[in-house]
Amino acid sequence: MDISELTQFQRAQMEAILGSDSSVHFETFISDLMSSSSEAESMLDMIKQENSNLLAVKLANLLDSPHITDDSRAKCAIVLQNLFFGDDGYGWRNLSLSTRSSVQCILLNRIKIEESKSIIQNLYITLCVSLQDNKESEVRSLFNQYYDSSIYIKVIEPALSLVSQCAKQGEDLSSAPWIKDILLGALNGCSDMRLRMAALRAAIDIIQCLPSSNDKDWYQGLLPALLGTLTEALNKGEEVTAREALEHFVEFAENEPRFLRMQLVEVVATMFEIAENESLEKETRHLTIKFLITLVEAKKEAPGMMKKLPLFTSNCFAMLLKLLQDVEDEPPWNNIHKVAFWEYGNIMVGICYFDRLSRALGAKTIAPVAKEQLSACLAAPDWEKRHAALLALAVISECCPKVMLTSMEELVLNYFLNMVLNCFHDPHPRVRWAAIRAIALFSTFFCPQLQEQFHDQVLPTLAAAMADFQNPIIQNDKQMVQDAASMVFTGIAKLSKEYCRINYDTVMQYLKTAMANRNFNVLGRARAIYSISYLGFAVGKEKFRDDAKQVFYKLCPVTNTSSLVTYE
Repeated sequence: MDISELTQFQRAQMEAILGSDSSVHFETFISDLMSSSSEAESMLDMIKQENSNLLAVKLANLLDSPHITDDSRAKCAIVLQNLFFGDDGYGWRNLSLSTRSSVQCILLNRIKIEESKSIIQNLYITLCVSLQDNKESEVRSLFNQYYDSSIYIKVIEPALSLVSQCAKQGEDLSSAPWIKDILLGALNGCSDMRLRMAALRAAIDIIQCLPSSNDKDWYQGLLPALLGTLTEALNKGEEVTAREALEHFVEFAENEPRFLRMQLVEVVATMFEIAENESLEKETRHLTIKFLITLVEAKKEAPGMMKKLPLFTSNCFAMLLKLLQDVEDEPPWNNIHKVAFWEYGNIMVGICYFDRLSRALGAKTIAPVAKEQLSACLAAPDWEKRHAALLALAVISECCPKVMLTSMEELVLNYFLNMVLNCFHDPHPRVRWAAIRAIALFSTFFCPQLQEQFHDQVLPTLAAAMADFQNPIIQNDKQMVQDAASMVFTGIAKLSKEYCRINYDTVMQYLKTAMANRNFNVLGRARAIYSISYLGFAVGKEKFRDDAKQVFYKLCPVTNTSSLVTYE
């Protein structure tokens, strides 16, 4: 309603509400607003037009009154906040300087003694909005005058929580520049990590919700402070807090990778420093690596961003290789019923992230780096490095075989295959086991090229890996190697039946020995039998007939079969 259209009765009501004789009429008016009275809402709109300065002062004074209820005080805080925001976010500019100054003093005092977090949120945001035209030094001086550190934390934390909540609910905060000042003040001007984490959460939530890249870029100045919060938590030994910050950074990398582009070198350098710090807990380092890999995977949002970063691929590859080397030659590995290689923390994470890195970068980028670094590891005297190189090579072959075959066939199938086959003779059983596992994956992902071009190299070497079956005392570590070899034979028999005939006699002899060897564990003998059945199926019954009879005779004591069924 236009203020000029007020009736005499409405004008009398307004004068009574804003009158200085008593606060009773104003308190009643607030109660009517709390009950969602349409007449009260209409009157509020008219008062804003007629005398917004007096309305602001009356609201502030009632807020500070000890006689009103908490609900009334909360309503006053909301109405005052809406008055300062206005319809365009700049309602405070319609108020006089004296009004703003009076309200600011009341709010500063009220915030110190207020106990309700929701009211503190509204009052603090209203206060920040009212100070928009003040210089930063004036605002800082004002806050230092009224608040010590404990009160500041009490005030700012609920406000940051509210800002974060508004961002998640999709509210447009692009027209609220005061938010950046709140965030910078909390991130840079406070030693309390709880408060700084609240600011970090709010900042990341806000940036993700902003509608345009220009609005997001306005917050670029926060990024060094966000990184500083993470490193400060680590410097103080608060790794739980640091991991919470890293979780938010991972979310940020997934949803807003472009925002990081302008300061990518600094961000990546900080994350590498954390990931390679062996004094930190594994969980902290793993989350940091997750952040880096998530950035690599953001190809649609930021195509080529990480590939173009100097030395990133090489450094990331080396970092993951080092994770794969974190393995001890301890007895539990030898018991295949209890533990597998991927149950070790760093190895599991390393394989997972090698998989993601290889898929995200592609073979054309990853293969040259792999050739250089894996060759060095396989030539190293430490078995852990040779073992790690084979695990990494197996993962890479699984992730991008098509590109590797079409564009780098000679590199992969000659160079890498020879590296793997040479490791079949490695003095350490875990390296031999990893080599066999790599060949198993090669036979699947490079099929039929591997079987057609390299069966003369692979099958004899694989058969030789089972020579330990001839030893009278078979140790657990050798059983792991032999068990893996038998399973690879099974896979080859499934994929390329014609090539099994070439080395049938040698392989079958080893498998039959394994099946009959009582020193071999039950699972290993069962897998040997499984491999024999597939090998027999691959070569046909004429070739398999005599061996089938021998196998059946050896199975009779196990199955309590009393009569022999003729094999036809």
